Amino acid sequence: MPALIMLHSHGKSTLSLSPSLTLTFMLSRLSRLSTHASTLLASRTAQSRSAANMPNSIPNDIYQYSLFSAYSAGLKSGGPPVAFLTNHGTHGTGYFESNPSNSSSRPDDMIQLDSTAYTIDGQGSAKPAERGACMSHTSVVVFQPTHRFKAPPGTSSSKIKEEVFSMGRNTPMSFSAKGAFKSITTEQKSFESVKGTIFGFVIPSWQKEVSGEGLVCCFLSEDKTAGGRVKDFQTGDAVEVDWAKCGRFHLGFPQDDEYEELEI
Repeated sequence: MPALIMLHSHGKSTLSLSPSLTLTFMLSRLSRLSTHASTLLASRTAQSRSAANMPNSIPNDIYQYSLFSAYSAGLKSGGPPVAFLTNHGTHGTGYFESNPSNSSSRPDDMIQLDSTAYTIDGQGSAKPAERGACMSHTSVVVFQPTHRFKAPPGTSSSKIKEEVFSMGRNTPMSFSAKGAFKSITTEQKSFESVKGTIFGFVIPSWQKEVSGEGLVCCFLSEDKTAGGRVKDFQTGDAVEVDWAKCGRFHLGFPQDDEYEELEI
């Protein structure tokens, strides 16, 4: 069969590809798309395996994927999906990967409470996270608190940090503060007279390039529709603060070229 066919219509000639050549062209395009998809999938699979291949969860051990310094340097794509969280923790915080169509937008935050992960967008709206959503940086823990105290009304976040760190200033701690808050300031919005849960980690200064520093935590409202990444807060009535000391810290590294090219 000839490769080209001349078509005549109303005295005009047009050039058309034969069916066999058209099929060859389509198969070539599909092959290139398949190769690109396979490369992307291989990168995502390697990142997921990096997180999934961590040791089995031990209560109050912290399991972290990627470095906070890498996230700050711009590594905001890829990472393990939400489905992997429950393999290593019941509670946690993190950042979802940035929107590729709008790299300047703020990545959504992740908070995990009682084995359920939630996504918090840039306006402070919260909803259950999709199991396939990937997190470029995250820390989780099988949270089994060993200490508790009831914070008096008006207790500041700095006082909470001081109280939790009294158990060891050089060891990361996981903590939860639950109840009525007089005020909470997050990166997304401010809350007044609100009920809900703050969960996160108290990180020693030596660990700031790895995990952040100070109180690294998120808030989720009691009705689970709002929240944010916490900057400061003040307790209201009957806030219970639970925490536990980390015995071991497990770190998974990204496995792609983008990570290796960072200057961190």
